[in-house]
Amino acid sequence: MFKSTFSKYFSLFSVVLVIGVVLMGAAQAIIFYRFWAQETQTALAETASQVASFSASNAVQTPDGYSLHVSVKHYLDGISELADCHLLLSDRSGEVLLAVTKRGETPVADHLPSEMLSQLHGDKESVSFSPATTRRLHGDSHFAVAAPIRRGKETIGFAVAFSSAGALQDYMQKTTQAFAMSALVMLLLVFLVNYIVSDRLVRPLRQMSAAMHRYAAGDFSVRVQVKGKDEVAQLSESLNAMAVSLSAEEETHRSFVANVSHELKTPMTSIAGFVDGILDGTIPPERQEHYLHIVSAEVKRLSRLVTAMLNLSRIDAGKLAVNATSFDLCEVVVSALLSLEQPITARNLTVEGLEDCPRMPVRADRDLLGQVVYNLLENAAKFSNDGGTVRITLRHDAGRVYCTVWNTGLGIPAQELPHIFERFYKTDKSRGLDKNGMGLGLYLAQNIIRLLGGEISVRSVEGQWCAFEFWLPEDENADYFEE
Repeated sequence: MFKSTFSKYFSLFSVVLVIGVVLMGAAQAIIFYRFWAQETQTALAETASQVASFSASNAVQTPDGYSLHVSVKHYLDGISELADCHLLLSDRSGEVLLAVTKRGETPVADHLPSEMLSQLHGDKESVSFSPATTRRLHGDSHFAVAAPIRRGKETIGFAVAFSSAGALQDYMQKTTQAFAMSALVMLLLVFLVNYIVSDRLVRPLRQMSAAMHRYAAGDFSVRVQVKGKDEVAQLSESLNAMAVSLSAEEETHRSFVANVSHELKTPMTSIAGFVDGILDGTIPPERQEHYLHIVSAEVKRLSRLVTAMLNLSRIDAGKLAVNATSFDLCEVVVSALLSLEQPITARNLTVEGLEDCPRMPVRADRDLLGQVVYNLLENAAKFSNDGGTVRITLRHDAGRVYCTVWNTGLGIPAQELPHIFERFYKTDKSRGLDKNGMGLGLYLAQNIIRLLGGEISVRSVEGQWCAFEFWLPEDENADYFEE
């Protein structure tokens, strides 16, 4: 029944509101009833005391004691009319001697109820009785107060003043009806306002739910309308930002699939063509060695691609294992340079910084670090200008070993530097220089360096140079560093 957020919120608010109105009305009725009863009993107590005093002064002494004079009836009529109440006088045994009631009222009983008499004999100036007690006296619910009639210390009778509780009941009934009508109008108005407010609060959530279904279906073009600056608006902004990010990620994945397909297809086509040419004799024996070198290079490129993909998968799964050993970082740099001898020579690049390469012992995963160094040197050779310079600097400082790869060339635009380590990001989107890249190398380099306990950064001046630098913790067990 209450499955939606709107129905839950609206129902809860409505129930709380109704309970609040009912409790408020009940509290108001109880307070008013007590106030009315107290005021009525106070007035009746004054009247009863006044009548008792007058009756005592007009009591007639007899041989058996004192008796009430019946001539006080005229006085009682006036007091009853003035105080708007009923009056009666009784002797000390409770027998009613005189009663003054309003026209049309039920006559009083001939004798005071025993429960009234049991409370009247005492030293109290007046005694109040509940409507339940006076019902037996007058046949209806009344507020009643009795006062003893005394001559000296002797109680010769009782004066009782009582007023019908029906007026209060009628007033309470009319007040309750008026309150109920007012409360009903107020509740209807509040329900309407609550409905509108609840719908406005829930509407953005409905839009978000619809947008999420569209996102799940692969459509990231939907945007949630943002109004205000509250938490719902902030959630809408976050959802829109997520949609933008997912859209960009989806586009990146599509580009990645296209790049991977191209990267796999091109070398495999070359390998298949050269191998078939050798097998069917199209390529003469004297040229076979040349093409076998090309096949070997393409196989190595495929191997690096597969390794990069495996590392990417392991990084995303948090399962890239580190096999730490102690080795010389300088040897890793030299080994990577030798692997890149052909492109360096083809572009007539000058390599600097390794003339007196110092020994730099580190403790890390040699294979993973080798991939990082190879990627940085390959990028330097790829993006340097023909006849340019590649400089490698190794140093240690404050417990860290630093490696900097610097090259001349086009550099990296300033607006692209913050994105350079993002997955699948390529600065050379036209594939003019980077024909074989997928935008994974620097992303993997950053994650590998961080996994090894270091950091990597980039600096560049567009049109002049670019430098990548990473550091690793030095090998604590190394005996010395060569300067």
